[in-house]
Amino acid sequence: MAIIGSIRKRSGLLIVMIGVALLLFLLGDLFSNGGSAFRSQDNTIGEIAGKEITQREFELRFQDALDQQFGTEGANDMAKQQLRERVWNDFVNELIFKKEYDRLGISVSPDELLDQIKNTGQGSILQQFFTDPNTGQVIEQFRDPNTGALDPQKVLVAVQNILNSDNADQWLPIEAALKEDVIRTKYNNLLGKGIFTTSLEAKQMFVDKNTTVSFSYAVKEYNAIPEGEVEITDADLKEYYNAHKSEELYQNQDETRDIKLVQFELSATPKDIAELRAEMEEIKAGFEADSNDTAYVLENAEGQLQNLVRYFKEQELPSMLKDTIIKSDEGTVFGPYEMVLCYMCLN
Repeated sequence: MAIIGSIRKRSGLLIVMIGVALLLFLLGDLFSNGGSAFRSQDNTIGEIAGKEITQREFELRFQDALDQQFGTEGANDMAKQQLRERVWNDFVNELIFKKEYDRLGISVSPDELLDQIKNTGQGSILQQFFTDPNTGQVIEQFRDPNTGALDPQKVLVAVQNILNSDNADQWLPIEAALKEDVIRTKYNNLLGKGIFTTSLEAKQMFVDKNTTVSFSYAVKEYNAIPEGEVEITDADLKEYYNAHKSEELYQNQDETRDIKLVQFELSATPKDIAELRAEMEEIKAGFEADSNDTAYVLENAEGQLQNLVRYFKEQELPSMLKDTIIKSDEGTVFGPYEMVLCYMCLN
């Protein structure tokens, strides 16, 4: 308790030391990896088996999967999140697992694929394709009226109708997802069969769990000593420091430096604002002329697509813009607008 009292006397010094440590931490992050804060934004969102996955590559594949599975009806936020996870897992499967599948000769026969359709269960890959994303329920025309679950027979008939029509390509993504699920199950079963416990390991585990010892010990709690009974002086602290400073426990392996920091405030000048507005007007013209607005946004914006594109219902539009937007023709582009961001207000 006396040491705590000594620390309280030096609280000002402690606050200064903590502040310096935080400053060094922030500067270290700022200048690490070549000063990432002063470089252009990296478009890479991840790396799998040494291959970098770009934001554009991921978003285009996600958009294709979204169109294939949900079409023009769209999907809710939960369904989109699940689809994003599936798209990322597809990258992982292609770049890592597929090599292992090919090396082991794992494949799926037509009979196995048919068995998956006939015996689909709750939470299966196939059920995800026949579920309404807005309600979370199986689509009525594929639902078993008695259980409310997916009816395999109705699905089988639907699949046969698709394959015999001009839209047979619609079945390909569902078939690929089914095959991937079967192959992954086979691969996991192989791993499970290869992991087992030997008799020696089992014996050692039994000994570890059932070995007990008895011992006696005595404890004197630190807070049992009255605070005023021991007085720690600066001389005591200095003596302890000099006696132990050469011990390995107190050695600092990292080099330290004293620094002086000068802060320059960065603010846009009228010229900067004018140049930025001209740039935005140029981007706006290109956006109006491009037939693929999603790809254009990905090429010219900074950030992930889901944070850049939103769909609004009429009642969600700001009152000042509602009449203008509703009465405008399709394809009309507004702006650019100047906005002031409050970083303390962002989540």
